[in-house]
Amino acid sequence: MKCSVVIPVYNADKTIEACVNSLLGASDIEIILVNDGSLDNSRNICEKLSAENECVFLINQQNKGVSAARNIGVQNARGEYILFVDADDKVEPGFMNALNCKETPDIIICRYNDIHNMDIKEHLYSREGFSNQNGEIGELLAVCNLAYVWGKFFRKSIIKEHDIIFDTDLCYGEDSLFVLSYCRYIKSCLATNKFVYLYSIDDESSLSRKFVKDLDDAIKKKQEMRKEVFYRFPTYKKRYMQWCPNPNLSAARMRIRNIFRKGSPIKDFNDQCEYVGRIYSDSSTKPYSINYMCNSKIDYIYNLLFILRIPALTVIVCRILFRFK
Repeated sequence: MKCSVVIPVYNADKTIEACVNSLLGASDIEIILVNDGSLDNSRNICEKLSAENECVFLINQQNKGVSAARNIGVQNARGEYILFVDADDKVEPGFMNALNCKETPDIIICRYNDIHNMDIKEHLYSREGFSNQNGEIGELLAVCNLAYVWGKFFRKSIIKEHDIIFDTDLCYGEDSLFVLSYCRYIKSCLATNKFVYLYSIDDESSLSRKFVKDLDDAIKKKQEMRKEVFYRFPTYKKRYMQWCPNPNLSAARMRIRNIFRKGSPIKDFNDQCEYVGRIYSDSSTKPYSINYMCNSKIDYIYNLLFILRIPALTVIVCRILFRFK
């Protein structure tokens, strides 16, 4: 069997059927639905899809989270490659034909489009092609989005040989941690704009609006894992550092924003000032200029706050900004 498609399902009764239908029709694949203790009608829909399609298989488990669901899907996969798809996403027709390339790469990274309401944002990779040379692989990885596990074909033998799993202790960053861990062992890569994954952005479930309790731990693990990939592919490090010359600052901005999100236990003004002050005590989090990695006016504001490094001012400004989110 060429490919196993693993789809974790949790309360996805409005989207799972369209997701699966976008994959049907491809030959030599299996679709593994892992129902992670859904409370809506997802299980019934999955059972119907499994009964109607020989290539669709259903695994039911108590709610353990998306990482555990993906891990159990991998354990039951029979395909040479594994593709992870989220239950609210889809793929464009012909997406599975990415597997028909003449090469046999260790990872195939496909382009993706963001779907937000009726708006579509295309993401084209500035570099594409196949390579089995370390320098060129690093160049390809540098232009691709390694933050998400979807839209990529992973060779199952590499996952099994190196015991690569999703970290069930994390609720943020587990995708990129898996991808980076996997990339340590690849010897060939194909990046392509020909086949398109359709990523659905859901404002209600977006982690950008919620407090992430394990953010600090996730950031630390990702930084350590990325260093290993840097060591394996120096050209990836070179390109990444051109795009993000100060990863510590980027991480610090995420950490500060996190404590002002919904559900944060750090609500007291003085506690927030103390938390921000600890971050500012690290001199490596100071931006090179106010223009550092600015994609919006908000980024300029954060850079100015990091330049001034006044905890109380930062807390006041962030409280105002997050009040209107």
